[in-house]
Amino acid sequence: MAAKFFCVLLMFPLASQALQSLDDSSMSNVVAQEGIRLITEYEATIDSVQYFDDKDPSNTNDTGGGSLSFVDVNVATRAQQVVDIAVIAGKTAATSLTKIDRTGRTGVRLSSQEIPVDFTVGDLKINGDSLGQVGLTDYTAGGVTPIIIDLWAGGFDENQNGQVDESGLTLDVRFPKESSFNLYYEEDGTRLSGNINYCADITCSTGGLVLEGITFDVIAEGLRLGLPTIKNGTYNITNFRIGVSDTKYSDINELSLSNINMDPGGYLVLGAPAGAGETEITFDMELADTSFDFIFYDTSDSARDSIAAHVQIGGLNSTGIANANGKINVLETVDPTIVDPLSKEPKTGGLRLDYEAAFQVVATDITMQPNGVTDAPVLGSIELNLQILNGSYLEVMGH
Repeated sequence: MAAKFFCVLLMFPLASQALQSLDDSSMSNVVAQEGIRLITEYEATIDSVQYFDDKDPSNTNDTGGGSLSFVDVNVATRAQQVVDIAVIAGKTAATSLTKIDRTGRTGVRLSSQEIPVDFTVGDLKINGDSLGQVGLTDYTAGGVTPIIIDLWAGGFDENQNGQVDESGLTLDVRFPKESSFNLYYEEDGTRLSGNINYCADITCSTGGLVLEGITFDVIAEGLRLGLPTIKNGTYNITNFRIGVSDTKYSDINELSLSNINMDPGGYLVLGAPAGAGETEITFDMELADTSFDFIFYDTSDSARDSIAAHVQIGGLNSTGIANANGKINVLETVDPTIVDPLSKEPKTGGLRLDYEAAFQVVATDITMQPNGVTDAPVLGSIELNLQILNGSYLEVMGH
């Protein structure tokens, strides 16, 4: 293998002289070739990443607008990162997990048996005020089956006629059931953390999560992100705890979502403001019919009591599509002499989300199961029709 790789390196300067672009038909002839393997170890540190709302960072005299900062961002591998890259051919709907037809399309597959990568942010700040620290650590694919990312040319089917717009991008992501990672949020020495995994049972004999048909397109309104199609996925939060160290903590609970199904057609559009002179990010979202089995485990003591239900999320309109829209601003710091009437503290700016939404949540087969009980009776069902009116907002401020 080493000799083969060495020969490839020697021939690369000559071969590169004859490189030319290939159409889909030509690309299909190289499907199932060996592909490329990348092996790397790295650590990247960024002092800060800042977003300014209505402010020119190169102009020191411009004091308008607020800022959102990610300070001391670090991305590093704990061991060698091995990524395989190969050209693949699209499958028929019958062989696709989510029944999406990719016949005749050619894509690029990235796969890895292990992802030993940690991502941490030393400090999140709004207008210089701290929100705390966050991190994603101990990421693992489990070493049994790889995490797979498939990239396809062409975005969403705008005209719904089966003709894919080749200007966009489609992404499929497959998380094996053995993969997991840890998330944490820390403030003033106290850490809230949890483990994310995809096992559907204790022995992890089934599970996994496939996000198929994530699309990216630039349209007149802005950037359109097509939400994925999901069939019978699993997503768990375990080891949810709060404490000051690895040995001094309290367990809170566990949460399991299984049989996750999301129909195609959902999307999120991020755009620019409609009015001249305004500085904000607008959003418009629709969520296709979504359902899952929900189990909440109380692990705060030695028992393992649970609440379970089957949940369906839909819309209040005739199409059954849940929707939300609004705008996002980072407000500037105001005069510190102006005091909030409730907190009696000087008023400062924050990350503000203005929104309205309409959706329906139906929970059926609700059960409460004490520890040790194997057959809990069904308590009933709940239907919630929620309409959040225009003028609602949420503002997040540091301290």
